[in-house]
Amino acid sequence: MMMVSSFIISLTIMAVMVMAMMGLVMRGTGVLPHGRLGVLIILPMLGAIIIYGVIGSPEFSDQPLSMRTEELQIKAEIEAEREQIIAQRLAAAEAYTMANPGDITAMLILAEAAAAAKEYEIEIAALEAVIALTNNSTVRAMLAEAMTRQADGIVTEAAAALLRQTMAENPEDWRAPYLYALYASQKGNDEQAILIWQDLAKRVKTSENGQQMLDLINDQLRDMARKSGRDEQTYIITP
Repeated sequence: MMMVSSFIISLTIMAVMVMAMMGLVMRGTGVLPHGRLGVLIILPMLGAIIIYGVIGSPEFSDQPLSMRTEELQIKAEIEAEREQIIAQRLAAAEAYTMANPGDITAMLILAEAAAAAKEYEIEIAALEAVIALTNNSTVRAMLAEAMTRQADGIVTEAAAALLRQTMAENPEDWRAPYLYALYASQKGNDEQAILIWQDLAKRVKTSENGQQMLDLINDQLRDMARKSGRDEQTYIITP
């Protein structure tokens, strides 16, 4: 029913605009008297404007402006609620960590909550505290990832040093080689990046939980293929 209604409305708008255009053409040929012409042109144009104002914009099909305003308001409210929940989680994690100093699990939860809130300084501080207590190579890779987020996706030299240490200590870690390949790519070492990503892809594709990581790696390899002008099938690793 909505499709039929939208189709009829579209035809109505088109008909009104065609009438206006016909009036302009007929004025140029002298078919109509000047006074009647003004009415013939102005009224259809006003009608078209009114209909368009009710129906809407080319960016939003089949919805009146009032409905679109309501939809945008609902989306804004949902986003505000989401941000409020994230902020509440971060505040609770901070309070718990302060009340339980030295609790590694609390620090990791704080780091996760800070990452969701894009409070990267808090995330980095929490991960550094965990590393100071555990010297854990996986957490070092997590710290490198947090530093990369803080730098708007750029793998810094400090982050790269952490990644190299993690890869040396824990070859099974996936995060470290993935990010280090990104570092190599950002430095212009595309061939090195491709080799690292492909090697990692071959390892993760045999893992039970490796599909998501494989998809991420193949996205990077597709970018490398586009960059070099080569067929992506020569780069990506299939499951």
